[in-house]
Amino acid sequence: MNINLTTYCNLKCPYCFAKDLWRTAGTKIDDRELSFKNLKIVMRFMKKSGEHTFRMFGGEPTLHPRFEEIYSLVSRSGFDVELYTNGIIDGKKIEFLSKQKNLKGVCLNVQHPDDYSLKQRDILKNTLSRLGSSISLSFVIYKADFDISFIRALIRQYNLRKLVKISFATPCYEHKNVFLRLDDHRKVICRFVRQSRQFKKDGVCFYPDTSFMWCYFTEKQLGELYDNVRFRPANLCRPALEIVPNLSVFRCYGTASLSDPALKITRFKNEKEIYEYFMKKEMHLKAVGIFDKCFKCELKNDTCGAGCLVSVVKSLARTRQVRKSYVY
Repeated sequence: MNINLTTYCNLKCPYCFAKDLWRTAGTKIDDRELSFKNLKIVMRFMKKSGEHTFRMFGGEPTLHPRFEEIYSLVSRSGFDVELYTNGIIDGKKIEFLSKQKNLKGVCLNVQHPDDYSLKQRDILKNTLSRLGSSISLSFVIYKADFDISFIRALIRQYNLRKLVKISFATPCYEHKNVFLRLDDHRKVICRFVRQSRQFKKDGVCFYPDTSFMWCYFTEKQLGELYDNVRFRPANLCRPALEIVPNLSVFRCYGTASLSDPALKITRFKNEKEIYEYFMKKEMHLKAVGIFDKCFKCELKNDTCGAGCLVSVVKSLARTRQVRKSYVY
């Protein structure tokens, strides 16, 4: 369960898959920034769900104007914290974070150095140097000629955790973001295999953040990726459970415009009930898959999740087999 503190962000990533969520959630200040009143409701809900880790998301979560106060209240309430950030963080907040003993991890979504301005690079360097041992990197592949070799240098230079989350950029249902076309997947996988060889001797491991089409991998590629970086493609596209500032809950960023913004966490008893709600709603969609061949594929369900759910819904919408609005 991801708690989105704010919808504001200080980067404009071309592959951003959160804009559908922000537009659907609303534009009032309570829709865009988590209030202390709603924070307390969220924490009570988390305790009822048996959650002990508060996962701070955004936008860029550190842009919340009362970020330190929120962090302190969460800490006093007995939660550990995981921070999901783009790393472009104000120096005073970095100083604050460096002193927090309950900060169990920082997942920093990094881009290629050429995608940052000089000022952004300096800020990122400060974040990496001050929080280094707490940081694991995340990288989104959104173009076929991607390069992840720089990640190896960052891990060495700043003593980062040798664990990297990697994902293919996926489409939003409405917002026109840049994402990896299905026709490019095989080409990207070949490139990923080649670049993974650089990380083997450093003991760096990669893990997936999005579901992959298993039929795009050869057995040889699967074997080499596991041998090089312990990577295995995710087999299911599971609900992420995004909680936004106004307490609406969405299955994930990409499917936000297919959801009812009136669906609040207060409607449910606990996290498990929300998860089961979304799983039940989407079961018939997962049975289909992206391609016609998915329907009869032996790998589906047990091994392959048949790809990103947004791609499945888009495919069905084109043939008018599913309504555009409020699938959930």
